[in-house]
Amino acid sequence: MLGRAAHVNALVPVICALFMFDGVNTEFLRGQEFSTNIPYLTWDAPGANCTPSVWWYSVRVSSTGNNDGDMWSSGQIWQENSAADAVFAGALYSGQPLLAATNYTYYVSTWYDAPGCAVLSNASGTFATAAALPSAKAEAAQQAAGLQTLFNATIACLVARIQPNGYTETSSTGAYPGQFIRDSSAQILALLELSDLAHAKLMLHFLYRSFDDFGLLYAPHILFWDNSTNKISFDTVDQPDGNFHIVVAFAKYCSVAQDTHMLKTFYPGP
Repeated sequence: MLGRAAHVNALVPVICALFMFDGVNTEFLRGQEFSTNIPYLTWDAPGANCTPSVWWYSVRVSSTGNNDGDMWSSGQIWQENSAADAVFAGALYSGQPLLAATNYTYYVSTWYDAPGCAVLSNASGTFATAAALPSAKAEAAQQAAGLQTLFNATIACLVARIQPNGYTETSSTGAYPGQFIRDSSAQILALLELSDLAHAKLMLHFLYRSFDDFGLLYAPHILFWDNSTNKISFDTVDQPDGNFHIVVAFAKYCSVAQDTHMLKTFYPGP
């Protein structure tokens, strides 16, 4: 996802490959010309008859016409498989700087890591770079700036969800009503990594005060707060991952912030 930020959206057209998983026909569509050092290589692949949950692929780009990956080798990449539907796969090129007005050969191997599933395809194709190709250094700097913008916007969006009392609804659109405890735990841990102790404390205090006021024996699945009536309710389905994560977030905050008052208030043990 991050690789598509900012200028990466301009990488269309992309290289596409169509896999026909009958053991015979595996063909790539014709190569395209790119005006970027970081093309995004993509292809579509139907689900396999052996219906595994995961499939693997590797991509190699060569300047020699041989399957030697002298420009770039992605290594093994895995992706979840949708057995009945076509699935999308892709890899953002991150190898040696490409030369302008040059043809390259790329190779893709695809296989399923499941009993009875063998290597399904070994295919190759070509692509070319445009005569006017920006420098790799300039493009890398532009990509980094785009990722920084995405990062800052993501953090701002998450912080904006925190209400003055600490209630933090998971969805900003209401698609998932309520505050999912496991999601809040991850957000608190992220805030701690950013040294935003104030927001982390606000979220934790609201959650643990709510748990304590209602005498809950364990963290709920979802907490709901009605700001018009100031009433709190819960979905108390026992979801272990939420329980574990909120305990880790609490312990991490108390350790990082050295907040002994919070610790003694909600964990009055020895």
